[in-house]
Amino acid sequence: MVPQKVAAQLPQDLQDAIWKQKWNLWGEAVLYLETAKTAENLQALYGIKTATQEQLDTIRHEISRLTDTAFKIYTVAAAKPKADVELARQLAEAIYGEGNSAADNLDQNSLTGASTGNYAAVCADASTNKGAKKLATAVLCACGILNSASSKVPCGTTDDSDPTWQNSNIPQQAKWTDIRAWCLPRLHESITAAEIRLAIQTAINTIHIKGADAYVGKHPTDTCDNFNGDSNGACLKKLVALSATSLWRKNCHGSER
Repeated sequence: MVPQKVAAQLPQDLQDAIWKQKWNLWGEAVLYLETAKTAENLQALYGIKTATQEQLDTIRHEISRLTDTAFKIYTVAAAKPKADVELARQLAEAIYGEGNSAADNLDQNSLTGASTGNYAAVCADASTNKGAKKLATAVLCACGILNSASSKVPCGTTDDSDPTWQNSNIPQQAKWTDIRAWCLPRLHESITAAEIRLAIQTAINTIHIKGADAYVGKHPTDTCDNFNGDSNGACLKKLVALSATSLWRKNCHGSER
């Protein structure tokens, strides 16, 4: 009986980190190419069977780039997917802040990075505003109004109660419940990766950039300001807020994976 070939063992004195990472995969590839006429068939398949050494040297770098890309795809595909509970935690953190979820009352510090702060301090068009560090903060700024405003419902209807902020804090929990109710309820409990990606992209699509400013809602105009509740709909200007706005966007994208 002909002994079965095995891949070469990883040398103990090998120092190159990249070689260590790819050694086993390369070993499997060598065994595969040594099987019957595999190498010859692959060369014919990709049109390089009759290529000269000079031609092979010319395309060597491009082939190396393609194999690196293929290795990244292979590595991601082989990685163990995150558990549902971990994905849920990451999504909740991007929306409500670390350690919080939809089942908890909104936490001012988690959403704005400060223990206090009214609508003006968090959402108004000023370089000192605290910014929307979480997705829920952006929603509260776009759909909420100043505590002294009235008869303004940017995201709901005129029959809904005013989504006012408190004098020195985010809206009361009941107001947040009202705002959430304006969103269409889900008809089923299960959720797919495609639905998560779509929801994240839909949220990101509401953000428009003009210069260094970020606008949530309608397309940016220099006068866009939801300080008293924009009568034309939900609109929020975040002055010099491009980097701050990206915080919860980054968290959301991280949870896709």
